[in-house]
Amino acid sequence: MYALSRDIDDIAALRQALRRDEDDEVALRRAQSRLSQQRYRLQKRRALELREKEVQELRCQVARFQGQLDIMRATVRVHESELQVANEYFRVFRHSFQKSLPSYSRYQCDFLRSVMQPDVQFMGQVGIDKIFEQWRLYHSLFQSFTMTCPSLDIINLDEGAVVRAPATMHLRISRTTIEALYPHILHDERIVQKLVGQVLHLPILIHFHYDARSRIRELETSANMTSSLADLLESLDDTLFVLNGAHWNANAEIVIMFTTGLTEYERAEAKKALRRKQVRVNQQRYRMRLMHANTVRTRDVAALGREIARYQGQLDVLRNAVCFYDAEAKTAVEYFELFRHGYCLNSPALRQTQEAFVGSSMSSNLFFLGENNVEKLWEQWRLSHVLFPTYAIDRPQIEHVSVEDTTIVRVATTLHLGISRKTLEALFPQVLANEHLVAQMIGRVLHLPVVIHLHYDAWRRIVRIETTASVAVGLANLLATSEDTLAALEGGRLTANAGLDVKPRQLIRSPLDKLETDVEALRHHIARCEGQLEVLRASVPLHEPQVAVAAEFFRIFRYGYQMHQPSYRHQQDSFLCSVMQPDLAFMGERGIAKLFAQWQLYYELFASFDMELPEFQVLVGDSNVVVRAPAVLQLRISRATIEALYPHVLQNEFLVQRMVGQVLEMSVLMHFHFDDNNMVVQLDTVADIVAGLHRVVGSLQDTLSVLTGARIKNTAEIDTLCKS
Repeated sequence: MYALSRDIDDIAALRQALRRDEDDEVALRRAQSRLSQQRYRLQKRRALELREKEVQELRCQVARFQGQLDIMRATVRVHESELQVANEYFRVFRHSFQKSLPSYSRYQCDFLRSVMQPDVQFMGQVGIDKIFEQWRLYHSLFQSFTMTCPSLDIINLDEGAVVRAPATMHLRISRTTIEALYPHILHDERIVQKLVGQVLHLPILIHFHYDARSRIRELETSANMTSSLADLLESLDDTLFVLNGAHWNANAEIVIMFTTGLTEYERAEAKKALRRKQVRVNQQRYRMRLMHANTVRTRDVAALGREIARYQGQLDVLRNAVCFYDAEAKTAVEYFELFRHGYCLNSPALRQTQEAFVGSSMSSNLFFLGENNVEKLWEQWRLSHVLFPTYAIDRPQIEHVSVEDTTIVRVATTLHLGISRKTLEALFPQVLANEHLVAQMIGRVLHLPVVIHLHYDAWRRIVRIETTASVAVGLANLLATSEDTLAALEGGRLTANAGLDVKPRQLIRSPLDKLETDVEALRHHIARCEGQLEVLRASVPLHEPQVAVAAEFFRIFRYGYQMHQPSYRHQQDSFLCSVMQPDLAFMGERGIAKLFAQWQLYYELFASFDMELPEFQVLVGDSNVVVRAPAVLQLRISRATIEALYPHVLQNEFLVQRMVGQVLEMSVLMHFHFDDNNMVVQLDTVADIVAGLHRVVGSLQDTLSVLTGARIKNTAEIDTLCKS
């Protein structure tokens, strides 16, 4: 019994174990089912997200394509009217001018008048009649006419659209055609038989030039006669023979004059008239082509200028985008911006800003030109201010390189240095003996390319400045020949590292050296004046007292009113009092004092004064004698000139730098009115200030800006308020 009971218990335990296994299997299946459902839902969710992403991308792509399509439609729509006009032209004149159908020919005429300007240019002539004339000739001379144009191209120009139409004219040749267009081949029946009855497939390129109102202002044609005739004749010699003497030009123009029923004399006169007409047409065509070529060149130059400006703008943006994210580059940009016009000793506020910037951004032990002291930098800036009348730096091109703990900023720019006699005495003393070389350099601007390396320490302060200058390149661009360049380089004190190898004490010349230089300059002036005086004596009849007075006036006052030389000034005063009436009429006032006041102002306000001796002309009137004297004043502009005559320009430092040190060449026309005693009773002056200023500043806008508010009139009168 005990064994049976144990077996029953074992069976029950086995059943419980089996039941537990079944429960575990069910749980496992349930867990697997849950995992499968989760995996399915995850895959479904991912697939849905992927579809949504693809739909979004497709929507963006569709929107982008729609935008491109709108642009293309807008582009086509802009020139739709021009293309329609060209298409209608080829449709209406597909079979030439239908003279035999009055209603259709009237429609053709109305169409041309509606789409073309009355002064349309065609085949070197102006007017729509030339087009009608050519269409009538084509209709009369060819047995059949068909013109096809497979495609049209649109070209958008500044002055209007141009439709380019490569077409083909299919022309059936008859004996009438040959008699009219190729009369010189009538004696060669072989060639005539080759051509009669054949269809000439003539390629012709037509350009429709439209104005702003979409009307045709010019119709330009060009035909390929040679290839089309060569296809028919199959011989190059025959083709050249037919073309030589043809009354059919390369632009498809038919030039013909019917002479049936005329006498020999009338035919000869008709041929002469035809030749004269052809010459006029050729001249007109040449002028039109030259004008068109000049227009195209001007348009191309303007387009290139705009492209260059656009690229320069992009380049500036890129440079700014790079530089303004770099502290070292920003420091370099600020340095060159502050010192763009040199060390501003005459402007206390700007000078203080420059000194504060250098003190904050550069080390006191700055290494520059072989010395460890920032004072060396200030010494060079002071020398530049003293030696160069004008100083300007181009916008720099900046690159930076990091080397371990040091950052090096490379700056490439160009210095524009005005040259004066003081510049030559200090930096190029060896050229002073060569007057030809001195004349080439004084008053000019030396464009000096330089490369500057700024070394920064870990605290972003400049500790070292290295400079390299292309002195030879700058002098070669300034001077005419390589010999002059070598002469200026040899012994020059402008070094290859852009340093000014001049000690401040060297700028102070001894009185003896200055006197010797002045004496040598005076000798040259005396020799030149004597030569000019000899020319004047040979060309001007000095026995006329009025001309002699005018000539003496220009001789004595050639270099202005010499206030610094009392003896010479006394001579000038005595001359004026001896040849001019006390109540002299001058610049709207009476009295010789006005003349003295103007001479004094010219002496004080201009750095130098030179007046070329004119060619005199004597005008004899009923009451008195007038001597006409067209002269040229050469006035060197200084900052004092601008402060007195053009004070409104001082706000524009760039314009000031362009004017300071330049020579204003001003044409002045003077009229000396003499009385019966050969005394000057009236002196009239007229000056061309606009042209002279335009040559100095180089821009019409800047010229008008300078003239607005100027204190010098077109009579060359300087406002007496300038004395203050």
